Amino acid sequence: MIALFREDNLRPKPEEVATRSGVSLRSVYRYYSEPTNLLVAAMARHVELVEPFWQLPGIGEGPLEDRIERLVARRSELYERIGATARAARLAAADNALIRAQFERGRQRLTAQVEEHFAPELTALPPDRRNAVSAAIDVLLQLDGVEYYRVYRRLSAAEASGLLRRALLQLLTAG
Repeated sequence: MIALFREDNLRPKPEEVATRSGVSLRSVYRYYSEPTNLLVAAMARHVELVEPFWQLPGIGEGPLEDRIERLVARRSELYERIGATARAARLAAADNALIRAQFERGRQRLTAQVEEHFAPELTALPPDRRNAVSAAIDVLLQLDGVEYYRVYRRLSAAEASGLLRRALLQLLTAG
C-alpha cells in the first residue's frame, strides 16, 4: 500500500494491494475485512517504521543557526520518507476519524517540537509577535509546508531546505 502511495495512488483498492503484494484478494480480505482497516494498518505500520525521523536529537541545544540546520534537515528527511503516506492520510482523514486523529497528533507533535526547539528566541519576543512568528514557523515546517516547496514549487530537496533555512533565520532574527 505504501508503495502505491509513492506512485501517487493515494486511494489504492484492495485488488491493487493484493496484486502488488503477491497475495490473493481473499487473503487481503481475510485480514482486513474493510478497505479502511487496511489503510489504517498500513499507515500505522509506516509511522512505526519512520518513528526515529519524527524525533529531533538535541532539541533546543546549540546556536540558532545550528538548530535551524538540524530541524530543517530532519523535517526534510521526514518528508522524503513519509510525504506520500501523509498525502494519503490527509485525503483519508476527511472520511475517517481514526486517521484524522492520528494525522492531527502528528501535526501537534511537530508544532510542539518547533516551540521547544526555538523557545529561547520565541520567549524573547513580545506576545503578539511571538504568536505570529511561532505560527509562521509552524506552517513552514509542517509536512504540508515542505510539500508545498517540493511538489507545488517543484524545488529539489536542497533548494527547499535552503529556502526554509533562510526563512526561519529571518523570522527568528528580524527586529
